[in-house]
Amino acid sequence: MLSTQILENRIQGLERENRRLKIVGATALTLGSLVILMGQVAAEDPSDSQRVIRAKAFVVTDRDGNARGGMRVHRDGTVGFYLLDSDGSQRVKWRVFPSGEPALHMLNTKGRPLAVLAQTSEGAMALHLHSKSDRDHGSFVVLPDGTTGLSYFDKDTKMRGGLWLTPDASPELHLRNDDGETIFKAPQ
Repeated sequence: MLSTQILENRIQGLERENRRLKIVGATALTLGSLVILMGQVAAEDPSDSQRVIRAKAFVVTDRDGNARGGMRVHRDGTVGFYLLDSDGSQRVKWRVFPSGEPALHMLNTKGRPLAVLAQTSEGAMALHLHSKSDRDHGSFVVLPDGTTGLSYFDKDTKMRGGLWLTPDASPELHLRNDDGETIFKAPQ
């Protein structure tokens, strides 16, 4: 009887070991197949026209189906890329206008600018910083001729002051009154 028990235990142990070997073998076969298939996908010609997706708009959604971003071509030809917060408010907007000028906007929850980095059609680059009141309060500008400057604005978006460095490295300071008239300029 004892020898029958020993044989039974031994057979059960061999069966368990056999099951483990089958699982390990099936896993190895699956992983090997995946590696081979991935190699086949990578070996395909990337210029295959079936891999090109053409569309006028893309919408990126979260797991609940809510729009969180996208890309589209507007009626005027402007290409825009945008990101939305969890409430659906546009918070980042990156555009390239038909004339080629790029602009990057960071927006508040109401869609108003907080910061804008843009190039003008004349080739100037500008960084505009806005307050909670949605007004332009400070700007850093680089003009095509190499002039750089900081401009400061009041609550009515009137320029009230500026500090500029000209291409020949000469500094200039301008202060203006409520009417926009220069009240101080250095050097004179």
